[in-house]
Amino acid sequence: MSRHQRLLLVVHHDPSDLGQVRTVLEKLGQSFDICCPMTGDELPAPQVYDRAIVFGGSYSAMDDHLAEIRSDIKWLECAFACDTALVGICLGAQLMARALGAPVVRPVDGECEVGFVTITPTAAGEGIFPPDARLFFQWHEDDFEVPDEAVLLARGQAFPNQAFAYRDHSFAFQFHPESSAPQVREWMTVSTSFLDRQGADKPEKQFADFAQHGSAQRAWLEEFLTGWLGKTSREPQGK
Repeated sequence: MSRHQRLLLVVHHDPSDLGQVRTVLEKLGQSFDICCPMTGDELPAPQVYDRAIVFGGSYSAMDDHLAEIRSDIKWLECAFACDTALVGICLGAQLMARALGAPVVRPVDGECEVGFVTITPTAAGEGIFPPDARLFFQWHEDDFEVPDEAVLLARGQAFPNQAFAYRDHSFAFQFHPESSAPQVREWMTVSTSFLDRQGADKPEKQFADFAQHGSAQRAWLEEFLTGWLGKTSREPQGK
């Protein structure tokens, strides 16, 4: 792709806290705009942008009582209709699923995923998740179903649907490839109730795992975004 692409980042938290996504985009020389609907920003027309990344947050994709969540879903429906390329992270992935007509569910036993979790790629996801990139940080309690027109890219043990692709340029990830240890330390102060639940690793294990696996996760994110943004000839393979 030779022309400069317009990229929008849709966040549901502190707009300055973009994790490793900011680091990678700055390294690639990719400019971006930021929109935070939860603080009153109005989502721009999706056709203005070539691509968008929709981040996670402390809300649920099932929070239909929140006008901002309803607005997110409607915006994503329009983005899919005008063929804007999308990446969804955690809540963003769940919102993408809902915009494509798939439900988001919560385990009745209260289980969550907090910590580094191994995912297993499907045949369609082998090219995106090579053998050295199958361990990612998670922080969630909801799970998306895979939309009818999407392709499952990776499975998990406790939460079966971990990633899907829609068409050849939109991707939804249940995990947090943008996360870093300082970022997660902040999450622990905001969502402390998660830490005592089934499926949550103890803080000391989370930080030990970041020391061991954080650099590999960041390397995967850089390679993925490089391909997705068309900065090299190599493109991620979806449907």
